[in-house]
Amino acid sequence: MLLVAGEAGVGKTRFVGEGMRRAAAAGMDWISGGCLPLTEKLPLLPVADALGELSRLEEGALLEAALGQTPYARAEVKRLLPSWDRTA
Repeated sequence: MLLVAGEAGVGKTRFVGEGMRRAAAAGMDWISGGCLPLTEKLPLLPVADALGELSRLEEGALLEAALGQTPYARAEVKRLLPSWDRTA
């Protein structure tokens, strides 16, 4: 997991985009999540966003495999991704 933070306009999006392009070129799967500029705090929004992307890769097989390694996280994933309806 990588967190990229910084002031607006310093090139975070370009930096991350280039890293993702290189990862994809090397055959790696990658996911990302982002924050919204809101006045209220949504601290897990980037995590939920990234999990949502992971749930779409390989028809959810990668997320399911990860949860197979960490079954205690399944309830939290269901809370963060109410549309994800797999059970185990």
